[in-house]
Amino acid sequence: MSFTPLHTDRLTLRGYEHADIPALVPLIGAPEVAATTLRIPHPYTEAYGRDFIALAEEEMASGKSVRLAIACAKAARFVAAWG
Repeated sequence: MSFTPLHTDRLTLRGYEHADIPALVPLIGAPEVAATTLRIPHPYTEAYGRDFIALAEEEMASGKSVRLAIACAKAARFVAAWG
């Protein structure tokens, strides 16, 4: 399965990219996130980010699930996780 990105004037909903890791790690690694989730390790490292993106790509390719990133359209940078 593939996912065609959805674009608005402000945001893009798309699959994860390895370039998202530098922004993903501090967002997912925030203590407030770790305190409210059971399956996200803390501290959240770059290695966990690489593993997450590899899993998201694998699951999308197999049709098992879709995990999407929200990116700022103007800056084309990752800003939030979904799924």
